[in-house]
Amino acid sequence: MLAGLCTCTLTGLTLPDHEVIIQATDVAGNSTNSAITDFSLDAAGSTLYVSPTGSDAGSNDCLTSGTPCKTFAYALPKLDPGETLMLKDGTYTSGTTGLLTIDCVAQNLKQGTASQRITVKAQNSRAARINGYVAGFNTAKLHNCSYWNIENIVFAKQSFQADGSNSTGYAIDIKYSPNLIFRGNLVLGVTGGDPLCATSRPGVLAIRDDSDNALVEENEIYGFAHNGMNFKYNKNGIARRNYADAREGAPCTVGGGHSAMINYPGGGWIWENNIGSLSGVSTGSSVGCSSYS
Repeated sequence: MLAGLCTCTLTGLTLPDHEVIIQATDVAGNSTNSAITDFSLDAAGSTLYVSPTGSDAGSNDCLTSGTPCKTFAYALPKLDPGETLMLKDGTYTSGTTGLLTIDCVAQNLKQGTASQRITVKAQNSRAARINGYVAGFNTAKLHNCSYWNIENIVFAKQSFQADGSNSTGYAIDIKYSPNLIFRGNLVLGVTGGDPLCATSRPGVLAIRDDSDNALVEENEIYGFAHNGMNFKYNKNGIARRNYADAREGAPCTVGGGHSAMINYPGGGWIWENNIGSLSGVSTGSSVGCSSYS
C-alpha cells in the first residue's frame, strides 16, 4: 500500500503525445505497475524575445527577457509551433532590427497548427512600434503562413517620398495566410501628402488572397488615403470591434471608391460592431464600410 503522495517532473519531452507507466515498490521490495496512462503536453511553448537594444551575437537563443535578440531575421527561424515572439518596448526600423517581413515559404519558417499557434506580439500593448519606409515595400508583411497571431503592435508607415515611390506599400500586408488572428494592433498610415493617390491609391491594412477564416478584432487604423482595412478575396472571416478613420492622414482628393473598411469579394464574413469614418476623404464614391460578394 502506497503511504504517501509522490510528485515528479519529466523533462526533455517533445510534443504532443506520450504514455506513462508508474511503478510503486514497498519496503519489502514488492512492486506493482499502473495501467498505461495517455497524456498530451500543453501546446504552449517557449517565449522568445526581441528588442532594438538586443544582440544576435554568439549563440543567443532569445529565450531570456534580459538578453533578447536584436533582429527579426535572427529570431523568426527559431519559432516552433506553439511559441511566441515577444517584442519588447521600443521602435523597430529597417536600419536597426529590420522590418517585420514574414514569409513562411520564402524564409522556410514554421507553420502553426490549430492547437499550437505561432504568435508575434508586443510585450506591453502598443509599446512596440515598427516604423517603415522602404521604397515600394510594406512596413510589415505576413505571407504564406497558417495559424499565426499578430497582437498589440504599432505598425507605422512613414511619410511618402516626393516622387511617391512608396505609395504602393501597406503598413502591413497579409496574404495567403489562413486562420490568422490579428488583434489589438494600431495601424498608422501616412501623415503627409500622397502625390500619386490618383493612380496607386494606397491602403494601410491589407488582408487578402486566400487568408480565409481570419479573426480581426479590436484594431485601430488611422491615416489612409484610399482604403483603411482592405479585405480582398477571403472568405469565412470575422471582423469585430475595429475602428478605422482617415483622420491624421493624407486625404486623397482625386479618384473615388474610398472605404474605411471594405471586403470584396468575400463570402461568409461576419461583421460585428465595427466603426468606419472617412473624415477628410471627400471625393468620388466614398463609404464608411462596404462588402461585396
